[in-house]
Amino acid sequence: MRQEILSEGAEQRGAAVAISIIFVGTISALLLSYKTEDTTGGVFAILGLVIGCLALWRLGWPAPRQILGGRLSAKGFLFSLLAGLAAFAFASLYVDFLNTIIGAEPDPMDDPTDGWWRIVILAPLLEEWLDRGVAWEAFRRIGSQRSTLIGTAAIFALMHGLNGGLWLEFPHRFVGGLVLGYLRIRTGSLWGSVVGHGAWNTCAVFLTF
Repeated sequence: MRQEILSEGAEQRGAAVAISIIFVGTISALLLSYKTEDTTGGVFAILGLVIGCLALWRLGWPAPRQILGGRLSAKGFLFSLLAGLAAFAFASLYVDFLNTIIGAEPDPMDDPTDGWWRIVILAPLLEEWLDRGVAWEAFRRIGSQRSTLIGTAAIFALMHGLNGGLWLEFPHRFVGGLVLGYLRIRTGSLWGSVVGHGAWNTCAVFLTF
């Protein structure tokens, strides 16, 4: 019994360290990307992979299924797609509200089709693997499903809030993170979050510019 308690304590400490690595590492990677004016996202992509692997190491290299979940059904795919569109709609309304009330505007892209695949494909894969995959597993080990949902949504919002006015962007990013986390729960698969995130980003690239 004592050995089981010690083992559980070590697992929780490892999960807490993994969360710290993801939080501090991700923010540092984004700040470095801005400082070096890396518009392609290459710096964050490389460092994100390193951060995720370090966190996985602290988690004891869990089986891929623990990170990825199960397969995504056709019904789950459709539900995730619609949820991603709903998240985009909410984000657009929120940003429009900011523009109208306080004149806050996001930085526009020079060309909506320039590097679209990084936003539509690469970003959802990397960010969801890091957030709803690795971080999700870490939070799950030390808290409830609710705290896991909220914690990963907060990290997701902070990551994207650095794009501009942090606390102005935080609310809609946080709500979006909750939606993507709910997809992870509802579909039982990380791919549900990836599909929802991809749908959101697709709309952001081709409908708002």
